[in-house]
Amino acid sequence: HTHDWLDGVNTFGGAGSPVLGQGVAIHLFTATAHMQRVFVNIDGDLLLAPEAGRLHIRTELGVLEVAPGELVVLPRGIRFAISLPDGLTRGFMVELYNGHFQLPERGVVGANGLADERHFKAPVAAYENRVEDTLVVTKQGGRFWKTVSPHSPFDVVGWHGRYAPFKYDLRDFMSMGSVSFDHPDPSILTVLTHPLDDHGRNAIDVGAFLGRWESTEQTFRPPFFHRNAAVEFNMVLSTGATSGGYPQGAFSFTPLLTPHGLGAHGHHHHSFEAHDAPHRIPDRSIWLQFESAYLVGVLPRWRHGPSHDAEFLTQFQDYTLGPLAQVAHGDGSAHD
Repeated sequence: HTHDWLDGVNTFGGAGSPVLGQGVAIHLFTATAHMQRVFVNIDGDLLLAPEAGRLHIRTELGVLEVAPGELVVLPRGIRFAISLPDGLTRGFMVELYNGHFQLPERGVVGANGLADERHFKAPVAAYENRVEDTLVVTKQGGRFWKTVSPHSPFDVVGWHGRYAPFKYDLRDFMSMGSVSFDHPDPSILTVLTHPLDDHGRNAIDVGAFLGRWESTEQTFRPPFFHRNAAVEFNMVLSTGATSGGYPQGAFSFTPLLTPHGLGAHGHHHHSFEAHDAPHRIPDRSIWLQFESAYLVGVLPRWRHGPSHDAEFLTQFQDYTLGPLAQVAHGDGSAHD
């Protein structure tokens, strides 16, 4: 049915409380109509990642057009309205209740790598001289309120400072990885983050898995089976696969400390058929990940609704032990 972006926001789950200013929420969104009203979120920063269809976002500080493969951050308190250059849109969104999105600490990576400050783009002022009633919807404390402004809220003729909406093209991200053997932690693919405490936990990490070379040797290249001290919400914004695999628009959620890894088909391929030659993941492959140390809960409608893939777990059956596993003795020791 016809609906604008605000009506098309569908919450997947979350943790914490906007009233307390601690926590996150994960949403999906769709839209088939331009917004004829203005929205402002007092509860937190919004990060949007369109998967299909561009977003034309008019804010108080100017206009940003955001295409699939790009991210946009709309800070709390900034009024905006979304139009649809392509007639529809679909995508994913995370809401951060505490603080603001920031670049990760680069540490030994140094000043150059990952997401570079120079690639983030803020709007220029775009004054709208329109004197007519405009509906303004405000979200505060998880509740929605409305009022009518006698003129357009987009009336800023000039601005300066650091508090502004911005967008980022994921194709500008410099991916990091091993050039010898084994797996670095995927945190080296963090685009934006916000720390939760001083113990290394983060309220939110936004990671990007993009086109890149894989060249490790004597290594099972896909992620090994593991458990995380964080939840994972993975999204396919674009796929480089010609057949099989996860389709564009698919998403998955892995709860805290839940074992997960590669399906049996991929495991067999990388155990018996793959070799050490460098492999190129195509540039059109764009996966995004929201990771949080918060214990994110999932709304019941997603666990039993029509978008739930009841056959998903069947791919994790009938594994064949690879050559490395076959050399292990039953007592846990191993030989060359």
